[in-house]
Amino acid sequence: MYIYTLPALKLKGTLTGFVYPQGECNDGAGDIWVTTQGSYPEIVKLSHAGKILRTLTDPTGYPVACAVDPTTGNLAVTNIGGFSSTAGDVLIYADAKGTPTVVSNPSTYSYYFAGYDNSGNLFVDGLTKLEGGTFVLSECAAGCSGATMTTINISGGTIHWPGFVQWYAPGGYLAVGDQDCDNILQSCVYAVSISSSSGTITGMTALKNSEGKRVCDMAQGIINSVGRATLLGGDYEQPCKGVNAEYNWPFPAGGSPTHSNDGTQISEPIGVAISIK
Repeated sequence: MYIYTLPALKLKGTLTGFVYPQGECNDGAGDIWVTTQGSYPEIVKLSHAGKILRTLTDPTGYPVACAVDPTTGNLAVTNIGGFSSTAGDVLIYADAKGTPTVVSNPSTYSYYFAGYDNSGNLFVDGLTKLEGGTFVLSECAAGCSGATMTTINISGGTIHWPGFVQWYAPGGYLAVGDQDCDNILQSCVYAVSISSSSGTITGMTALKNSEGKRVCDMAQGIINSVGRATLLGGDYEQPCKGVNAEYNWPFPAGGSPTHSNDGTQISEPIGVAISIK
């Protein structure tokens, strides 16, 4: 794992000892949670300086990503699948501690990314089956516990493959990434207006790499709304035979990045989070 300065994306530090780190998320104190998929899947809390503060166990499967509820401090963890090739779950750790409560959507097999809105409603994207499934967006309303999540029916376009999920407060909508935008290997971000159990795509942010070409595969991004809004994310370029990199794009304008770096030291950039102290 790597620590970069913002907005310049200069390498500041390296963290070792993590086995298959996947998603990342931040809390209000500037600490970062990291999901790992090693032999003993764990969710690790790091301080702003990279010190391990807490470790939680995933008792059901392989964690992909996480999100922190701004109203309660609860930690939600998405799970792509169980230990015995079973469907995944969403785990909610009260106060980011202890044993989690498990919630799920019968329409979803694999869960990818999650994000809370300002009212504590949790949104999670996933697929109906592990390979070749269709996209599903689910909501776990504020305070849900042991409940079945609701499917958000999306109109106005098609999201093909789950990407990051984040509530974008300045725009009043849910930002949802697509790793196969327009059903080809490229990444974009959709603006999804939420009303009850319906979601309407109202806009799309297209992304370019430092060479002006399409971004091949950004799995997780994070929108920084402090000051001038930017979208930070890594581009996994191997499938497109390019060079991995980390980027800062203007948001929601998108287009060419304002800052970038040479991420050749990263084998497969997935998780990203911002620690603000």
